[in-house]
Amino acid sequence: MTAGNINPVLSTHGIGRTYSSAHGNVIALEDIDVAVRPGEFVSIIGASGCGKSTLLRIVAGLDRATCGEVHVAGAPVVGPAADRGMVFQGYTLFPWLSILSNVMFGPRMRRVPRREARKSALHWLAMVGLERVSHLFPHQLSGGMQQRVAIARALANEPKVLLMDEPFGALDAQTRGNLQLQLMDLWQRVGMTVVFVTHDLDEAVLLSDRVIVLGAHPGRVVAEIDVPLARPRTHDVYLERAYQQTKRQLRNWICPDQARDASTSASTPARDTGLPDLNAPRTSGTRALGGTAAAHLPESRTPDEASGAS
Repeated sequence: MTAGNINPVLSTHGIGRTYSSAHGNVIALEDIDVAVRPGEFVSIIGASGCGKSTLLRIVAGLDRATCGEVHVAGAPVVGPAADRGMVFQGYTLFPWLSILSNVMFGPRMRRVPRREARKSALHWLAMVGLERVSHLFPHQLSGGMQQRVAIARALANEPKVLLMDEPFGALDAQTRGNLQLQLMDLWQRVGMTVVFVTHDLDEAVLLSDRVIVLGAHPGRVVAEIDVPLARPRTHDVYLERAYQQTKRQLRNWICPDQARDASTSASTPARDTGLPDLNAPRTSGTRALGGTAAAHLPESRTPDEASGAS
């Protein structure tokens, strides 16, 4: 996957991850090539067990790839570092530290002077709307507030890429929706680069400039879909036709068998299904991703029509 003519801030080259088991080797990821442009918001989706979180942990330096390389701003990733911030699904704040001290932790570990680290921490807490609770401790905050602190803590290190592994997955629907809007606002104000793992198609379409779809067994890139929605966005985009078409296209990539069954039972023409055909020859709207031909199709054409026109 390319990042156009702009040098990517994050790239992976031939990433593979194999685990040993009592029944032999298990290939979790295979030949993953990803490129993310500066300031881009990219989501990664796929069926359960396709390796989304494994890929993110490799990028973060928390796991080692069996083969391949990861580069951030042209430098190889050899372990965790301040150039990548990570926000997890679970609450990972240090319970014995105040909110302010939690956000100061990264800069202080990098030997940033205390006064400078405190100023930076207060700035990022203000950016997520929590400067007034800086004296409190994590157990005194709601789950949504704790995740906002986690985002501020990750950004206090001024990373080149913010990595987010289903950060809103444990929250109630209302809190999740509010944090989605706050994250988009923060992303636009700061101009940060975000790689966001989610299983929620609505969330992926709402937040992203581009969505990367992983197939499973082994995990591999099968498609990338540009999101054709203007910014700024609110949840009102759910009513737009372009949103619904993009979500349907993503769903059909993840569950092509279910989509074909639904199409057959409803006796609808192929034009309305948007079903991916991995065996179709490449056309002008198809990109080869991770060694697999994957469709990036005009709205009015199905994969079968695209292959027939080539």
